[in-house]
Amino acid sequence: MGLVGPEVQPDVLNLRSFWRKIDLCEKSGFCSISGNLRLGVILGGEIAMPVTEEVQRYRSPRGKLLRFFIGSRDGWKEKHHEVKVKLKRITNRAYALKKSRDQWKELARQQQLELEELRCELENQKRAAS
Repeated sequence: MGLVGPEVQPDVLNLRSFWRKIDLCEKSGFCSISGNLRLGVILGGEIAMPVTEEVQRYRSPRGKLLRFFIGSRDGWKEKHHEVKVKLKRITNRAYALKKSRDQWKELARQQQLELEELRCELENQKRAAS
């Protein structure tokens, strides 16, 4: 099921302890239930980076932290979007340049073949005239 640590059986009498044991907050990194930051991310049932047992508790008011985290997330999203757009433009430009280069190469090949045919024709005319 992708749990961290040993399999945990639910303790009906102490559900809060149960939820902490299975650590649902681990998947997102920030636990909105308890306001704790957990280091470590689960990807497909495997831990992508080591999980520390320490729980970092913030001393600042939750409203202030929330505004900070939302602003940080929004800034990251905006930066990611700008980079994504820039990458798309560069990719499209590279594709257009490759397509244009291939067209010019094909045109050059056709003209080279035409030039060779005309030279052969000129040589044949010189031989026939001599």
